[in-house]
Amino acid sequence: MTSKQIEAAALQDVNYGGLPAARRANIDFERSERERIHFETATRVMNYEIQAERAEVMLSENKKLTPAEARRLRRAALKNNYYGLIEVTEEDEGVMADYTWDQEPELVTFSAYGVLYNWHLPMGLLMREALGRSHNYIHRMPPPGAFQKHFKESHEDAAYHIPCYGAHENMSSWDWWFHVFTDAYLKTINEFYMDEDIVLDKIDELVDELYYEITVGPEAFEVMPLVKVVLDRLAAWRDNEGGPKLAVVADDDDRLHVVLENLGLLPYFDFVLTSRETGYEPRETNMYEIALETAGVKRAKKGLHVGCKYETDITGSCETGMEAVSVKRFQTLYERPNDPYEFHPVYENRELLNRLGLPQADEEYMSRRRGNFWEEEEDDDDEDFLDEFYGADEGLDEYEYA
Repeated sequence: MTSKQIEAAALQDVNYGGLPAARRANIDFERSERERIHFETATRVMNYEIQAERAEVMLSENKKLTPAEARRLRRAALKNNYYGLIEVTEEDEGVMADYTWDQEPELVTFSAYGVLYNWHLPMGLLMREALGRSHNYIHRMPPPGAFQKHFKESHEDAAYHIPCYGAHENMSSWDWWFHVFTDAYLKTINEFYMDEDIVLDKIDELVDELYYEITVGPEAFEVMPLVKVVLDRLAAWRDNEGGPKLAVVADDDDRLHVVLENLGLLPYFDFVLTSRETGYEPRETNMYEIALETAGVKRAKKGLHVGCKYETDITGSCETGMEAVSVKRFQTLYERPNDPYEFHPVYENRELLNRLGLPQADEEYMSRRRGNFWEEEEDDDDEDFLDEFYGADEGLDEYEYA
């Protein structure tokens, strides 16, 4: 709204939504200003790919450039777009970090779950099927959402009270998961007034199956879209042109090596560090200091971490002094908490290539879990997926699946 519209509203002797008309008009005006800024920011982000494509054309015409010069040219194209196409306001500067890096990293570390791979099927569904299978399906089981809800509660409780998967409690990771699965199973059974012996008579067998078989490979997990394309290019850069070392730094137990191997990801990495093996969580700087020392990187600023959880891996790597990338799909690109940490948000993994000055990844991709192109803006949630898989009459809409 214009200032004249605000003045006109002030003359009206009415209230709108419990607020004086002039105050409400001013709120609407401020909201429209924020929307304008968000639109201009989004326009700038959408146009950066055009600049990168122009850089590719320049590279194809000038074959005398070295690979390092080519990467610098791509990064310059992105930065010129950021500073050149639209005038950057002070407010934009306050919410946007530099779009590219002037220095190439010597180490790139990745979180595991949420960055490299994701659930192929929800854990609640896998637990329900394992329990039903152990009794030859003679019992009618609670809906998957009930198992999922209590698994999430039990997992979060164990992670808080017994961190690092029992590394400091003289507890094996199997024992840690035994506690989580048993607690989740019993809470679910009790909620539906079923006999606890249905779980207790089979609990060792259930935990063994879930721990050693189901949750270590493709039955439970799927590789995130375009991850292998990104890792192929980073590995080629490392092996052929002296690019950065690659590693995984994750809040996980010692089975992560097996999970990565079964998903075909382990050969890409020089080493893998887990919270179980190091005794530190990703929110702690010690974990990233161990990674830098293992890779022989002396300056933390030469390290780059790719994560997805602000409260843990992003803050931990930033406090260490490393650069950080936050992969957040279906979220406003520059929306971030009011915090001193400076990191680089992206929608998906392949944007990492552009920021490092490597050729873009334009491949289309599909997800086995969703059954539709991830390129689409709208994405069905887990609840819709389970309703289609088992039918809405199972009462799935009462529970949370994320």
